[in-house]
Amino acid sequence: MTGLLIYILGLTFLIFIHELGHFLVAKYFGMAVQEFSLGFGPALWSKKIGGTIVSFRAILLGGYCKIIGMTSDEELPEGVVGKRYCESSWFARFCTIIAGVTMNFIFGVILITILYSFGHDGYTALAGVEPNSAAAVSGLKVNDEFLDFREPEKLASYVKDHKGQNVVFKIRRDFSHQMSISVAIPAEALPGKGLLGVNLASTNIPKMSPLKAIVYAGKTSVLFTKEICRVVWQLVGSLFGGPRVDQGLQSIVGIGQMTYAIGGHNIFMQFMILASISMNLAVLNLLPIPVLDGGWIVFLLIGFVKKLFGLSPVSDKTIKVCLSVGTTVLLFLMFLVIGRDILRLF
Repeated sequence: MTGLLIYILGLTFLIFIHELGHFLVAKYFGMAVQEFSLGFGPALWSKKIGGTIVSFRAILLGGYCKIIGMTSDEELPEGVVGKRYCESSWFARFCTIIAGVTMNFIFGVILITILYSFGHDGYTALAGVEPNSAAAVSGLKVNDEFLDFREPEKLASYVKDHKGQNVVFKIRRDFSHQMSISVAIPAEALPGKGLLGVNLASTNIPKMSPLKAIVYAGKTSVLFTKEICRVVWQLVGSLFGGPRVDQGLQSIVGIGQMTYAIGGHNIFMQFMILASISMNLAVLNLLPIPVLDGGWIVFLLIGFVKKLFGLSPVSDKTIKVCLSVGTTVLLFLMFLVIGRDILRLF
């Protein structure tokens, strides 16, 4: 239950700092912000501060920063002439849009730096076990830790070197009981499942000096980002007839289940997963889908290029049509990934 609570509060906080980035930069450049809200649904508390309604709403999984004048034909409150988003400079608009993902990246790097500064002794653990796989048949379960392997890469290499053999692993289960489990490693990997049919995660966090921790956090952030981009690219490709994506990209349901399973008794791993989620939010928000930050950046870039050639800016009608299409595409992708993760729970 602790892991699930940290996940919900952590996701809420990540959305909060994302929207806070938009809010602070918009205010810095003098834009009018109508409302800054944490959560959706009925307002539990609200107050007007500095011309902006600050609210706290019932459903915490979300939030928004409503900047006035995202399109030039938007109905305006009194006293905001010259303070609309669409009236601001190109640089101010770009900085405002990119501020959200920047906050998520910075938070992820800071959190990883702190974790590596303290360190944590751990092992390779099972984040998932495929039904009817070699691991499942042998009796391995989610959360089992391999006491002879601190890094997943070494376990994967060991398994590869022992294809077609029976091996015995020293396992710690439920973070207390130690046992030995014999596993018959198949000679050939099953499609999409690998040799063992498991998802691996490491609960080991080596302790480093603060300077090394910062450097390592930067490298880890790059690896997180590359992996997220790879899986997103594969997911998009699968929609157009490419190979189906079975693992990698997860919805809030899948990530929540993983947080509960892997980090349920490990506060360090809960925060490492939180850092990964922060990177996920940043990368996914940069997708060139209208309604996401990446879509607004595309509008800005198109407008910049058209201005260079003396052409008219992107029309409000075009933006609104793209936003409608983008919302539909985004909802479809969300239901696709969430539905898959829900089915995996049963």
